[in-house]
Amino acid sequence: MTTVSPPPSSRGPHGLAFLAGVGPELVCYLADADACTLSRALSLRLPQNIQYAWPSPSGEVVYVATSDGGSAAAGQESHLTAVKIDWDTGALKVHGPQVPLRARPIHLSLDGAGRYVLTAAKPFMTVHQLNEDGSIGKEISQTAGMDVGFYPHQIRVAPSDKTAIIVSRGYRARADPNRDAQPGGLHVLDFREGRLTSKAVVAPDGGHSFGPRHLDFHPTKPWMYVSLELQNQLQMFDFRNDTPSPRPLFAKDTLRASPLVVPHQALGPLHVHPNGPFVYTANRASGKAPFERKSCFVGGENSIAVFAINQKTGEPTLIQNADSQGIHPRTFALDPTGRMLVAGHIKGAFYRDTSSSTAYVPACLSVFRVGPDGRLTFARRYEVETDELIYWSGMVARSSVGVRPS
Repeated sequence: MTTVSPPPSSRGPHGLAFLAGVGPELVCYLADADACTLSRALSLRLPQNIQYAWPSPSGEVVYVATSDGGSAAAGQESHLTAVKIDWDTGALKVHGPQVPLRARPIHLSLDGAGRYVLTAAKPFMTVHQLNEDGSIGKEISQTAGMDVGFYPHQIRVAPSDKTAIIVSRGYRARADPNRDAQPGGLHVLDFREGRLTSKAVVAPDGGHSFGPRHLDFHPTKPWMYVSLELQNQLQMFDFRNDTPSPRPLFAKDTLRASPLVVPHQALGPLHVHPNGPFVYTANRASGKAPFERKSCFVGGENSIAVFAINQKTGEPTLIQNADSQGIHPRTFALDPTGRMLVAGHIKGAFYRDTSSSTAYVPACLSVFRVGPDGRLTFARRYEVETDELIYWSGMVARSSVGVRPS
């Protein structure tokens, strides 16, 4: 990928950037939420492929987890890196030492005060203190043998900054004789001065039909929303006293037609609208089969599901399934004002077109305008010429607002 300087008109004044992890490259786009446009600025190549990232509360520093492993490989080297943003040019620069991690990181996040960075890996998590200048400080030791579930897929700190939750996805039973079904769960941890202590586990029906991937909190109500990757379902939990209710209060299907029986149909990340009236989640499909000597996409739903939230009860109601305009939207982000949504599709793919021949859709970023009613209107698509995977993306604001990560 080439490095391109942004045009002068796109530099800095909006204080908004969209970042995308394309293989080992962190790419910065200067974003305009009014026009729903992205202008590619500069990029930074990191030591391994980008797994996840999260910004400081000021938006000046982004913390990036990288690894040479992936979903099917543990990898040999992994790092945690602080990256500083130059808001005048869109340039990215490593800030302080790069810290080695003991296992492939799957997710990371910060507490609300920006004092600690928490990393979820299989089979454990880490907490690093952050220095006053935003560089990464010492690792804080945690209790050995803490239960973090079978497959930790996310770690989030609650709005109170006193509780952290590890989302453990679990596994569905398949034909593979070497892999049994594993329960999923929400592992609730007390969080004090960087140290985590087991508090509770929420796993409805023993977690055997509960495959959570990501959660997000309502900005003003005691409600928590969870995407169930393995069940293609959005669930809402009460979240009083920093603990989820034992069972969801509401559970809603996310697909246009349910059940949809295709390979690799799954639910992805979710984000509550910054003001709280809507919640968004990504339906993603990427199953393939041979056709004309190519591996072609065999169908499924790739969409952003939009739910309206009842502000009295917290109940989500599906109001739209917006075509994501690509294949497998693994990541998406909302700007902090909730006016623009950008979906990142993990890689390009061949598919069978209407003439029964093959066509190709590239890896891409799809930009949507968010209406006052929460619905999405497609604005434009930016193709990304790469053989790497677009694994993560996030919107970063130069203020205390921060990012809507995915």
